[in-house]
Amino acid sequence: MEHLKKITILLLIIISTGCSVEYNLTINEDYSISEKVTALENTKKMESITRSKGEQSVTYLYNMFKRDNENINFTSNESSDNTSATATTTHNSIEEYSSKFKSDVFNKVNVTKNNGIVSLTTTQTTPLSDNDSYSLIYDDITIKIYVPFKVLENNADETSGDTYIWKIKKNDELKTIKLTYDENSKKNNVNIKINNKTFSINYVIITISGIILVIAVIVLIVVMKNKKNNTF
Repeated sequence: MEHLKKITILLLIIISTGCSVEYNLTINEDYSISEKVTALENTKKMESITRSKGEQSVTYLYNMFKRDNENINFTSNESSDNTSATATTTHNSIEEYSSKFKSDVFNKVNVTKNNGIVSLTTTQTTPLSDNDSYSLIYDDITIKIYVPFKVLENNADETSGDTYIWKIKKNDELKTIKLTYDENSKKNNVNIKINNKTFSINYVIITISGIILVIAVIVLIVVMKNKKNNTF
C-alpha cells in the first residue's frame, strides 16, 4: 500500500509539473541584439515524454529554439530533479532580429523605426496549455527585455532598472508585448543595487556628488594639516 502511495505521488508530480521558460532579450548600446532562452523541465517528466535519458532529452528542449541557418550556442545541465537547456544567439540589428525571430508561442516580432524611434510589438498566438508542437507543457514564460536607451512607452508587467518584464502563465489571456524606445537617447541614469533593491540615480547627480566628495576630502586634509602645524 505504501509502495502504491509513492507511485501515485510520483505520477502526480510528473503530470502537474510543466516547463518553465525565461527569455532574455538584450538591446546593446551598439544597436546589436543578444538573445538567451533557458528552459527548465522536471527530469522525470522529461524522461517520460521522450522515453529517453541524457542528451536526447536535452536535445528535445533545444527544439524550442531551433532555427535554420543561424549560429546558436547551446548549453545544458542535468540533475536527478531538473533538466535545463540554454540557447544564445546574437544579431547585428533589431531588424535582423525581427526577421529571424521564431517561436511557437509568439508568431513574429514587428519592428518599426522612424528617426531613431524604435517600436517593438508582438502578440501571443498560442496559449501555454496548447502543446500541439511537441509534448512539453509550458507552465510559465518570463520575458525580460533590457534597454539602455530612453524608453518612451511600454506595457510591461513590472520593471527592474532598465529591464522590462512580462510574465505569462497557463490559462492567461493571450498577451501583447509593446516597447518603444529612442535609440538616439541613452539613459542618463545608472542603477545601483543596495540590499536587493535597485535605485536609479542620474549621472549628473553622481558627478556632482563625486565633485563635492573630492572637495570635502581636500578641505579635510587641509584642515587636519593646519591643525597639526598649529599644534607645534
